[in-house]
Amino acid sequence: MLTGKAKASFEKWLHETELRSDSVETLTSHEIYYYSIKWLDDIGLVSEIRTTYYDGYHFTWHLNISSPIRSEYGFETREEALRDLIINCNKILNQKQLV
Repeated sequence: MLTGKAKASFEKWLHETELRSDSVETLTSHEIYYYSIKWLDDIGLVSEIRTTYYDGYHFTWHLNISSPIRSEYGFETREEALRDLIINCNKILNQKQLV
């Protein structure tokens, strides 16, 4: 899910803030989701997973940045929405200058 500058920034944050020596490859999917949300919050990419109901529950994500963006469609599970959010944040971060 994370690549390039975003992955390097995440791993640096993981080592310094969470005192974990793991690399992204050794984390479980639940750990990646958990730590990714904490990391995104810390670097200013605050997000939400929202639930709507039409013909069943659907999950969408919203990213609260200077020009807010949201998922284009609903996902069947919260995990699918969260994965898509992380993938989109990865694209945004790899285009930015990260410390």
